[in-house]
Amino acid sequence: MAWRYLSPALAAYNDRMLSLNVPLVGVEAQIYNDLWNAVINRKLKPGVKLEEAVLCELYGISRTVVRKVLVIMEQAGIVHLPVNRGAYIAKPTAGEAENLVEGMHLLLTHFARELANAPDQRRAEVHKVLSVHLQAEQQASQQAEFNTLRRLRLEAGTLLGVLAGNRLLTESYERFATRLTLALALYQRGSLITEGHSLMESTAKHILAGEPDEAAATFDTAFDMLRRSLDFGVNEDVDLK
Repeated sequence: MAWRYLSPALAAYNDRMLSLNVPLVGVEAQIYNDLWNAVINRKLKPGVKLEEAVLCELYGISRTVVRKVLVIMEQAGIVHLPVNRGAYIAKPTAGEAENLVEGMHLLLTHFARELANAPDQRRAEVHKVLSVHLQAEQQASQQAEFNTLRRLRLEAGTLLGVLAGNRLLTESYERFATRLTLALALYQRGSLITEGHSLMESTAKHILAGEPDEAAATFDTAFDMLRRSLDFGVNEDVDLK
């Protein structure tokens, strides 16, 4: 599948992340990436029906190809395929949204502690990699590319997991991040994505200094704000085309 991460820091770890990328190529990968990017950018919201005929028309492909992509997207938690009722962008419940926030908070705290407890040389290497990622975030912020910035800040968690060396927990983070992206598109009031300071800047600083408690604590305020940003309003319908 086409590389789906924006962070240049993740490119160096491609060999460790094969299981995090769906095995699709060509137009199949394009459909997957296009639909997922539309969800991340909040152009397609949870609950929107994905008409197979429309996708076939847009990409000039058969229903067989569309269904293959949709099944894989269901496995990733992006699409819901109720029996004989078509395909929909998955719609997490309010309860799941709260659980996802808690789960991601716990995972990121764990990654930060693990890295901050590493030996000095390893922490220096980690900080160097995180700096590459932070440069990409800074560039997106300066250029007011907030959709890109949103993706990069999600990918920062993936990067922490990869650096911590726990593939199972990194895969769990990816799943949680996917579902939380859907939940935020549905329930979040406004957006917490702003220019300027990045949460990862503080985390990286404390990791380099070997301060596990402080590194973990950087996520507490951010996730408290995230919890308070959740709302349960009704979302408008979106035309797939």
